[in-house]
This record gives sequence, structure tokens and C-alpha cells, in this order.
Amino acid sequence: MRIHIDIRDNIPEDLALRCVAKVIEQGRVSANGKMYAYATTLDTNIGEVWVAARPYRKSDCFLVYLNNKKGGRTMKKILAILIILAALLVSCKDDSHSESSNVHYNIYVDTIRGHEYIVISSMNSSNIIHSESCPCKKGGEQ
Repeated sequence: MRIHIDIRDNIPEDLALRCVAKVIEQGRVSANGKMYAYATTLDTNIGEVWVAARPYRKSDCFLVYLNNKKGGRTMKKILAILIILAALLVSCKDDSHSESSNVHYNIYVDTIRGHEYIVISSMNSSNIIHSESCPCKKGGEQ
């Protein structure tokens, strides 16, 4: 298996590799089992490290960076938007031959039984993503 790792924010290489290894251990859980988790947050000794996975040609690419506590809310919003866009891109079909290819999506955050989820729904389908900002992700519960 060949992977690319983009390490940012002066994160030590050994720590970045351990974080990517944890994402790989979880398996391919996104895009119907074709990709590693779009985004994973890990608490480390240098702070909250985020690992974003994306396809890169014929291999997997991981972006490893620190969550800046000052801009944490902004980063979470950006991450949520990226997750939503990735989910939408994965579920897109070629509708160029249909009469109307306008699709409207409803996107919102909902709390179900104490867990936070991002809900993406359209006329044809619905997707629910367990939010990375859910309290259980920070406390270790599942």
C-alpha cells in the first residue's frame, strides 16, 4: 500500500505517523468503504491533531495538522463543510442526460440520544454523519 502524508504545523514525524496509523487501523469507513475517515481528531501531548484523508491518484493521501485552539471553531466549521462536500461528491451521479439536474439539499446538525450528527438529505436520499465535535469523541465513549 502506498500513501502520501502531508505534515503541517511542525508536528513531529513520529507523532504524525502514529496518528495516520490510528486512522488506517479504523479501516476504510467513508465513501461506502472505499476511503479512510474523511476527518479524524486525536488528542495528543502537543494538542488536538486532525487527520484528513482524501484520494490521491492511485493512493491515499493524509493531511496532518494541529487544531489551533484560537481558531478551533472556525476549523470545525471548515471541517464540517469539507465533510459535507465530500459526502455530496461521493454520492453525485452523472445526471447530464436528465431533464432537470437541480438537486436541493437540506443540511443541519441534530442531537440524537446525546450524540451530535450532521444530517444531509435530499428528495432521493439521506446521509447521517457522526460529528467529530460530538462529546463522545472527546470523552472516549462510543
